[in-house]
Amino acid sequence: MNDTTPTGTEAAVVVETALKAATPQPLTLDFGTHQLPCIATSDLVNVTHLEQFLKQPLRARGTTSLLNLKNLQKFLLKQDCTKANTFVFADKDALLFTAILNASTQLEPAWADHRATVQLKKTRQLQNWQSNNKKKMSQEAFALFLEEFLEDIVSPVATEVLHFAETLEARRTEVFKSSIRTSTGECNLVFSSERDGDHNTVLIENFTLGIPLFDGGPAYEVKVKLFHRVIEQKLTFWYELRQIDYILDKAWEAEVEFLNETLSSLAHVFEGKAPSPTPCHADL
Repeated sequence: MNDTTPTGTEAAVVVETALKAATPQPLTLDFGTHQLPCIATSDLVNVTHLEQFLKQPLRARGTTSLLNLKNLQKFLLKQDCTKANTFVFADKDALLFTAILNASTQLEPAWADHRATVQLKKTRQLQNWQSNNKKKMSQEAFALFLEEFLEDIVSPVATEVLHFAETLEARRTEVFKSSIRTSTGECNLVFSSERDGDHNTVLIENFTLGIPLFDGGPAYEVKVKLFHRVIEQKLTFWYELRQIDYILDKAWEAEVEFLNETLSSLAHVFEGKAPSPTPCHADL
């Protein structure tokens, strides 16, 4: 039988070879525009990049959240970005603007992961009026609602609307008899009490809001139509915001137009949802 037991020298060579294979080997990955230091183990099975130990990142990445479109304009100016690779996407459904400062093109693929976003938010005033749109309210509840949001109404004048609200509240215990349309087109609500008899109150059937729709944005006029009915022997009020979806569309278009005008030399503006960043296993 042949003796296959390794000699001391052969054993040392085997150990040395094994240790060398297990030792991480430094290398540099050359990507043309930049080089990335890495450590390779097990014949490049695992590659660990060491960018975090450099003096500065090899490229910009990450997402910045900004308050409004004016801040986005300032941000892009400071970034000294090129229009060819800077795309801004206006997502109407999400009320979201996404600027990509390293966007991909057919000729120049890029990671598309250096971003800035502006999330438009509906104002408190708009949310208040929308949440109660077409909602039926009692005489007292509607009077209190008008008083609470009186400052949002620009027409008729505040004193006239306040008087109407206070009258409704004061007569909440009286019996509502009918509504009468006068020859001038006004609608009078007729209330009656045992002590004072009948009283007429002129109904404000139409009024106009002057409210901003998005935080930090300009005010828009919104027409409101007031309705009333006797439901279960009780006078009930509700209102409808006229063409509110159309007005919101116009407000959105104004925001997009602002970008088109102010970013004409900085970025391309598209309406739609922004693409996802390019998948990057090593976050190069």
